[in-house]
Amino acid sequence: MASHKELEQGGWVATQHRTFTRWCNMVLAKNKNEKIEMKGLVQPNDFASGYVLMVLLETLVPGSKQFKSDHERKQIENPNSTRFVKLDATSRALNFLKDHERLNLVNIGPTDLVDSNLKITLGFVWQLILKYQIADSGAADAEAAKAAAKKNLLAWVNNLITPLNVDPVNNFGRDWSSGLALSALNESTYPELQDLDKCKVRAASAAGRLENAREALHNAVEKMGLPRLIEPEDMAAADPDELSMMTLISVYKENRDRIQGMRSNDLEAEAARRRAAEEAAARKRAEEEEARRRAEEEEARRRAEEEAARRRAEEEAARKRAEEEARRRAEEEAARKRAEEEARRRAEEEAARRRAEEEARRRAEEEARRRAEEEAARLAAEEAARLAAEEEEARRRAEEEARRRAAEEEAARRYAEEEARRRQQAQPPKRQYIMSFLSDALKCYITGHENGTVVCNATVAKQWEYIIVEPLDHTGVPVRLRSWHGKYIHHNFDGTVSQLPPGEGPATDIWFLTREPNQTCIIRTNDGGVLNADAGWGGSVICRQDTGGVNQNISFRGTKIKAVNLRSYFGKFLSIDKKGHVLSGESSAGDNETVTLERAPTANGPGKAYYIKSYHGHYLSAEPKKGVVEAKANQPGNYEMFWIERKGEKRGNESEVLIRSYHGKYIGVEKDKKGTTDANRKVGSDWETFNMFQKDLTRGRAGDVRFIA
Repeated sequence: MASHKELEQGGWVATQHRTFTRWCNMVLAKNKNEKIEMKGLVQPNDFASGYVLMVLLETLVPGSKQFKSDHERKQIENPNSTRFVKLDATSRALNFLKDHERLNLVNIGPTDLVDSNLKITLGFVWQLILKYQIADSGAADAEAAKAAAKKNLLAWVNNLITPLNVDPVNNFGRDWSSGLALSALNESTYPELQDLDKCKVRAASAAGRLENAREALHNAVEKMGLPRLIEPEDMAAADPDELSMMTLISVYKENRDRIQGMRSNDLEAEAARRRAAEEAAARKRAEEEEARRRAEEEEARRRAEEEAARRRAEEEAARKRAEEEARRRAEEEAARKRAEEEARRRAEEEAARRRAEEEARRRAEEEARRRAEEEAARLAAEEAARLAAEEEEARRRAEEEARRRAAEEEAARRYAEEEARRRQQAQPPKRQYIMSFLSDALKCYITGHENGTVVCNATVAKQWEYIIVEPLDHTGVPVRLRSWHGKYIHHNFDGTVSQLPPGEGPATDIWFLTREPNQTCIIRTNDGGVLNADAGWGGSVICRQDTGGVNQNISFRGTKIKAVNLRSYFGKFLSIDKKGHVLSGESSAGDNETVTLERAPTANGPGKAYYIKSYHGHYLSAEPKKGVVEAKANQPGNYEMFWIERKGEKRGNESEVLIRSYHGKYIGVEKDKKGTTDANRKVGSDWETFNMFQKDLTRGRAGDVRFIA
């Protein structure tokens, strides 16, 4: 059984315990017949009796009756019920989930919940959240259901936040620690609620990330009426708990339509009603505590009176016996009686004095409590007024900033709106194509450099000379041209041509390809401009009006390639430098570690034959006698032909392969510091095994692109 010290030490266990308890209370609040508020899953253990669990299931599965009768309900609800009753009730609840709800509860038994097994209890509640809160994907096991739910939630979140220029999230852990993703989610749901620019600036520091988390959760809870499932410190941690974040975002998704359907004052009224309900609940708990205290005082007083009556009865009996015994001592007995009477009188006076002091103390405590409540109400009213003033000031500043920018952005806005409408109506392209464009005038290839320039001075088509053609709609006529570095080629207003990352700059990245004779084409813009490669400009690529001439004739060729990284058995990536040296000593994959696979025209041997081309444009070759492996050839031949044989099943973009040369020997890596690579072995073992990671560059048939007439 997990130690409860883990809750005191914090970490993911404490975060899950807090979040899952609050989720259970959120569900129990929907039950109109029972008013239950859980204090904890294991400390204290509100699941121990089985009663809270059965009420929770009646709420999650409407129409299900967990109790056979009212008598049984009261018997299970009794906190002093026997262990047998607790185990029986918990077992029935678990069987209901297994038999009727088809929930796969592996290694979860009634003793785990009754005896406060911390981690198993957390796993059980996660199963409930996954099925009834997030989604029932129909998967056979919990991991598959979690993966499907995680994928759907991430897609839902990214669909809302990426239009706000916020980076997409790829997980429910560290991508949320800056608070920026939740702030963007609030903004998409309730516009002008968050200042995303300020949030992005604050995300650079730990204190700023915590402030982002506090602000985003405050707006979600106080402005939108969402339950407070997680604390800001839990979200701003270096690696937030994944299950807690998935629970929070699923509740957010469930309530988003309700929030968008309400006006601003409706949301504020909803928040006010919720705060009033919480204050009423707090007052009710205080009244119940006061009633309990008064009942205890009344019981103590009653017992004191019974004790005094018993004592007086005993004294009266003793007195009578003394009178019978001391008839001969009448005077002594009279003196003794007077002494006893005086002592009794003093005792009664002392008791009266003590009761008066107790009453005065009680009234003083009530007066102090009343004043404290009044002071708390006054401070809350002042805080609400301050927050309202701050919100009004922020709104005023935002309006002034918007008016200031309106004049500057008007022209760009009209163009962007038209482009957005056209892109929204267009069907997404189903194919992309890799092509190379050769200037007929310069006999050089158009190249997209890493620094954003576009030139025409390469005589050999290497990786930088590959251009990805992306059709914009199902017709395939308007296209975008994307360089090897992932940037789009734009035609600027001053006639220059440059590259910009996706989503940046005006919509000047639309081109039309016009087919010409002899496998050539002309690349045009939508306003009459034509792409030119001019030798007089030092091989520069420009865009000017159509004037004819050979400078604007471009030869094109489609190709089909794969870009991959090869990691050896020893965990190092195959690397080819600019001089053609081949080693395997890098722990991470960069440009030198990226090669492209071009299909070779042969079907000899198992697997598929490829030419392996380095980042620098040279082909990999294997010498037949000494097995020397290098990459210096500009054109492929037999020595540059390799067969790639898959050893096991493909896992996503990763495959385990052997690489066999034209001479039947496998490429292997020696176990040394340099990662010496050769091709001397005729049998493929561990040292000849590579993990091949395919990089997603493009899809569709190469060269199959449409041209306008």
